[in-house]
Amino acid sequence: MPEDVLEHCQKPFFSTKDPSLHHGLGLTTTKTILKTVQAKLDITSKRGHGTNIKVYFPHLTAKSSA
Repeated sequence: MPEDVLEHCQKPFFSTKDPSLHHGLGLTTTKTILKTVQAKLDITSKRGHGTNIKVYFPHLTAKSSA
């Protein structure tokens, strides 16, 4: 993924595809959903090597019922 695409890929309505067929909401929606559970999305890309997308969820501890 080129740097300019990586910079904008999480913005609403950004797409590198035909705008009449794609609305560019996939990563934006994913990021919003993850935010509701306090998770984070990390995207890195190196041209010629591929793109990595990692999702980090907070560590949750079980609450004891008393």
